[in-house]
Amino acid sequence: AVSWREHDILQSPSWPLSMASSGIILLKLKKRIEFKSHVHYDGIDPSKLTVALSWLKRHNLHYEDVTILRPEIWIAQCNDQLHCDGSESSESGESTQSLGENLDVLSDGTGSDASDALMPSVPQLPTVLLPEENPPDERIRHLAIGGGRLKIAAIAPGEGRDPLPIGGDSDAEVLCFPHLFPTGKWGWKAERDIPLSPLQYFESRLLHEEPRFRADAEYCFYALSCKEYTSVLSNASIAVRKTSSSTADGSRLTASGALV
Repeated sequence: AVSWREHDILQSPSWPLSMASSGIILLKLKKRIEFKSHVHYDGIDPSKLTVALSWLKRHNLHYEDVTILRPEIWIAQCNDQLHCDGSESSESGESTQSLGENLDVLSDGTGSDASDALMPSVPQLPTVLLPEENPPDERIRHLAIGGGRLKIAAIAPGEGRDPLPIGGDSDAEVLCFPHLFPTGKWGWKAERDIPLSPLQYFESRLLHEEPRFRADAEYCFYALSCKEYTSVLSNASIAVRKTSSSTADGSRLTASGALV
């Protein structure tokens, strides 16, 4: 047994804020707004997001033309797209199964292309019994006890746009990883006095004494994808030039024009 004296107990002046009152917005990144599946799902703090964007606007050349709305306007626009996730069931067994499906969706944070479907209009979930062991998190508990719909904002910034190949955008690296390139300069395809091959560039980034590049798993996969992409193009260019040394109009075939 442990005896706690009264003056040893630290008392908190307030309870932790709930998801609704803390200013956190649940946000889903989707390919299309109408799809039920999502690419990424997380809770964000608009105040921290605006601070980060303000810093990038001052220091990163790719964010100079970005317009930052006031937080209340931005939140109001997100509220216009709020919807709920869940399913309606009439029996208690079906209610428990529906709760388990929602738990799976919120835990993995990823969606599948094969499961893309239009978001149905669903009513409020019924009240269900909560397990004493391994209880669900606050969001699922809020749904399970009949506390209302779970409001989630959904955005699809790439909807209606054509994707570019991995080597088609010269600024893709610095735009994908602003935390690694805060100034938006010196990416893979930046102009240098001494040109670097993709292998030399990514080896320098990943094997440098500074660990921030190799500590980012997503950047490691990006570097591997770029290296494989350029390797395939290089091998194909060599094979084409070995097959024919001139183009259809009789001019000399070069490495830059082999795959055009």
